[in-house]
Amino acid sequence: MELLKHKAVVLDVDEAGTATVEVARGSACAACGEKSSCTLTDDTNIKLKFKDSANLKTGDVVEIGIEKNSFYKSLFVVYIVPLILMLLTAVISDSMTKNQLLTAGATISVIIIYFLYLRLKHNGQDKQSYRIL
Repeated sequence: MELLKHKAVVLDVDEAGTATVEVARGSACAACGEKSSCTLTDDTNIKLKFKDSANLKTGDVVEIGIEKNSFYKSLFVVYIVPLILMLLTAVISDSMTKNQLLTAGATISVIIIYFLYLRLKHNGQDKQSYRIL
């Protein structure tokens, strides 16, 4: 089981033991072989929450990780599947109607339905694959 790892700084730990961490940007990202496909390599800081982290203190530096398979599955579900759905919907709709407005409407509708399906599938809860190492 190979992990993608990132350094993070603990910003806060609440009374319930939930820690808020912020991914620390730095030279580790520049040297990482996965940086071209990683969502953590842009210029914005990512904040994550971890339950059952009462042993952490504000200012602690921790290492977080995600399994590569989980990371790639997420990329596929969020980026590749919608792209394929859009292309298929556009081609099928255009061949059936020859109306660009209907084709655009159908394509947008399919994407909205797909992301609503994902949201309902996860019951509105984020499925967090990152964990503190």
